[in-house]
Amino acid sequence: MVKTRRICLLSKSADKLQELDVSLSKYGVESFRVDPVFDSAENGREEETRTKQIRDLLLESDSTRWVKAVFKEEMKLCKAECPTEVAELVDCEPVIAMSTLHVWTLSSDQQARIRESKAYSTSLVHPGTMREEETAGGSPLTAGPEPALMHSKWESSVEGYIDLSRRAVSLEGVFGWDDIFVVRNTSLSFQEMRRLGHKVSPRDNNFNQYVIQHLHYQQRKHTNFINPNGQDETISFKEQTSVGAFIQTNEFMNNSVAVETGLRDVFVAVANNGAFFRSAKTRREVNYWLPGLNAGIPFVAKKDPIHEITFTAHDFGHFLIPDLVYTGGTSQNYKRTYIMYRMMSEATTLVFADMLFVETLRLCGKYDYDWARRKIHPLFQDTGIKPFEEGSRETFFGAFRQLLEANVAYCLLGDDSSWKGLIERARGGALEGGTCPSIESFKDKYMPFFVEDYKWTSANYQNMAKDAEVFSRWWGMVAPIVSAAGLDSMANGIGLETVEQHMAAIGVTDASPIAPKELIEKIFNRTFETRIKPIFETPGGYALASPEVRLRNAFTRYLVGQFIIFARFHFIPQSKIYADKITQFMVSNMDSLDEAKVNTVRALYRSYLRHLHNLSLLTTDDVVNFGEVCPLFDPVYVFYDESKDFYSNLSEVQAQILSD
Repeated sequence: MVKTRRICLLSKSADKLQELDVSLSKYGVESFRVDPVFDSAENGREEETRTKQIRDLLLESDSTRWVKAVFKEEMKLCKAECPTEVAELVDCEPVIAMSTLHVWTLSSDQQARIRESKAYSTSLVHPGTMREEETAGGSPLTAGPEPALMHSKWESSVEGYIDLSRRAVSLEGVFGWDDIFVVRNTSLSFQEMRRLGHKVSPRDNNFNQYVIQHLHYQQRKHTNFINPNGQDETISFKEQTSVGAFIQTNEFMNNSVAVETGLRDVFVAVANNGAFFRSAKTRREVNYWLPGLNAGIPFVAKKDPIHEITFTAHDFGHFLIPDLVYTGGTSQNYKRTYIMYRMMSEATTLVFADMLFVETLRLCGKYDYDWARRKIHPLFQDTGIKPFEEGSRETFFGAFRQLLEANVAYCLLGDDSSWKGLIERARGGALEGGTCPSIESFKDKYMPFFVEDYKWTSANYQNMAKDAEVFSRWWGMVAPIVSAAGLDSMANGIGLETVEQHMAAIGVTDASPIAPKELIEKIFNRTFETRIKPIFETPGGYALASPEVRLRNAFTRYLVGQFIIFARFHFIPQSKIYADKITQFMVSNMDSLDEAKVNTVRALYRSYLRHLHNLSLLTTDDVVNFGEVCPLFDPVYVFYDESKDFYSNLSEVQAQILSD
């Protein structure tokens, strides 16, 4: 298990820690606060005391966490016309808010040794004394001289003025002088920006400079085998790096069995619908996942080409059944529909990719591979279902539905009875002990994924629901673009479907009394009829659409997701100006969209991001990330590789989430 990175803030301020956590939590990095002991050190020993405290903190490690850096930050107000700190806060006086961030780390080699070590801490013991949790071999850094501290410093500032008339009646929830320092470029105080959820101070910019330098990846994420050339942007709309071009040349997706049975058509349909690849440069980009809009299919490296193409095919399946679009609903049925549909996509793509696609690779006879390494494959074989035996689309289609129904029941309800029923039918009798090794192996492997995906999807929903008004505004803003691209129709399973539209189609209202199992059946039938069936009923199979059509669909989906930022910052006039211009350009050029026009729109979008940064509304890290992917919800990190007792029971998790 990879140890969690931690950063220690030397400060007595809980508010300052909270602001640091906003920046670090987006990268899955923990923050914690320690009082700086050297602030009260005896005269003449400040440097020695400080060095010892920092070194001890950096040497702390246990089996799950390690300290990557120690921060100390100072913020002050200086007179605008001379670099001296203000002695008192004078109404109307122009000032500069200045932040200095000091960062201490160990060398990269020493950090690596700590990450790989077992539990060790020096902070509460005398030198040379071993703590109980220290391994018998001692600290990896105890041999030789004490490790040197690496020090770096960042500075940032913003201009503004003091407005004592904005002094809050109650100072509860006010950090320092946030309520009376007014940012020059927005005429909003830090406190007012904080209420809007968009406070960005010089302190935040310093934190984010560290993030960019030390938490961003040195190289983009790429695959090891199936797409080794990758791409030079996180999101690329070049034809040579398109999903369509990939499908045309990938030998695995074009294996003979997949072509004969129509399974390859699923990949073609996904390309035609507008899927695109994502080659992440930051963990924020890696973590984001929203099939159907601006996330893209990620490049993920695996240890062998079969595993790598299976993982990629799995993500193709999610773009076959893209997430419903959240537009601001908050009812219980609205929430349940959103979450269940998302989990339906997970259950479906597991069957499509990890069972059926892998089976085409096995049957085509080209690859020498231990197919049992894909843990769901033995379960598939035990069902006795042979969707490719006759080599017909009809046989494949019927088998697909049987397998889907069984996996949906387990994935969404924790009910494995359908899987057991299929195996008992194949064996002609009841299972000894009520189960079999393939079922238990499948559950051991995939139960954590379903449990964590339930939690992840629920957290994403809650994240959006707290800003329901923003999402309602956003969907209204993008309507002309969606309509111009033809993505407001479900014809041929291509369009974007909102939660409201899906609920109306299955006859469920906000107030409808409906049990989870019945709702799942309705969602399954609708999804099967609109997203899956059209592919296998297309006479002659699917043909790859032209590059122009695929580019139009791909860039429109991407841009619709990116538009969320205009809805979030609706309170500044430039948001409407930029949004209206991009909308007008897209509607006018939809039928003639090409790579040059795409680049023009993206350049204007990035210009808007820089404007928000100049207004102290975005951090430098936001600008870097949002220029490629602007997420509709904040990062949520889940864990798939813990021990079995880490996870709750699947049926209990779904019952709790869907009843909240």
